[in-house]
Amino acid sequence: SEADRILRDAPDDPLGTVGRGYVKERLLDVPGYDCRDYHEALGLDESYALSYLLLGACLGNRGRIDEALVVFNDLLSLDEDNVAALVQIGLCHYRKKDLAAAKKYWERAAAVEGSGDLVRPYLQLVTGGP
Repeated sequence: SEADRILRDAPDDPLGTVGRGYVKERLLDVPGYDCRDYHEALGLDESYALSYLLLGACLGNRGRIDEALVVFNDLLSLDEDNVAALVQIGLCHYRKKDLAAAKKYWERAAAVEGSGDLVRPYLQLVTGGP
């Protein structure tokens, strides 16, 4: 696979490690996958945003919402205007039934994004409007 090639050619490149995790988690749906490749990618480069996003999503998809929130907030500490992190934090709060917090993060994401097109469907979950 492309991830294996990257890992062979550049073993310290977090892209290959993230790619391997993505294949295991999303494409192969490996039973009991524990998100370890995303953790490993962060160890290779703590500033690689995709590692945080996929690790947080992986944790959240496994019901580990509080851990996912920590990961997404870590990304915000590196990039306070990361729209994807803001959206994901909103989703975590939504899953915890904290609609006010979800709305706060989604409104912030919409303000950063500008057009709000990406975030509008999420906001509709808490506002009920179009």
